[in-house]
Amino acid sequence: MGDLRKKTEVMLVLMMVMAAMAAMDGVTAVLHRVGDKYGWNPNVNYTEWSDAEHFYVGDWLRNFSNSFNSLI
Repeated sequence: MGDLRKKTEVMLVLMMVMAAMAAMDGVTAVLHRVGDKYGWNPNVNYTEWSDAEHFYVGDWLRNFSNSFNSLI
């Protein structure tokens, strides 16, 4: 009887973990084009540009005037 109870408890915990994982929102990395359509340009105010962006861990910043990437 104790073995059945232990298996039932394990299954209940696994089901709770799976339900919690299913409830989480998926998160994906975003590629941010630095300076938008103006690219990397000395005439762009990057402070204003970054104020309109939302950055998260794992997002990419891409400078489209050359091939360098930075991971933030």
